[in-house]
Amino acid sequence: MLSSTKPKGVQVGGINDCDHHCWIEDKNTGKVVGDKTFPSYHITCSIRNLDIKKPHYYVWENQEKWLKERGVYKQVNLIKRFPEDARKAMCKVFPRDQQCGANASFTWVCLLNENSRFVIRIGSMGWESKDTGKIFWEFG
Repeated sequence: MLSSTKPKGVQVGGINDCDHHCWIEDKNTGKVVGDKTFPSYHITCSIRNLDIKKPHYYVWENQEKWLKERGVYKQVNLIKRFPEDARKAMCKVFPRDQQCGANASFTWVCLLNENSRFVIRIGSMGWESKDTGKIFWEFG
């Protein structure tokens, strides 16, 4: 679910600020696609009593700037240089935990064939608390 609630206490910006999350979004529906739920997510949600079924995403402003600064576009261009059979082989090892930029890049290039209906997003991601209903921003 895309959230309009800006994460509180999160500094978005700065070259040393590497905490972020990347995902693929369907531009027509706004739905998040291909963002796998990893075992570490279940652990975080269990410890903090969060609802794993209610992820929230917050898209940072200045998408182009952040995608360039975080190297996501470099990953996409690197993936595109490999022959198709090599790309297919690499796609078998992704998605991987803690590799959201690479996961989004591989998903967009290999699985969605760079379809313009889909876009790589960067921002914050978290889950809703079962106790308070507030969003706990785990990434970004």
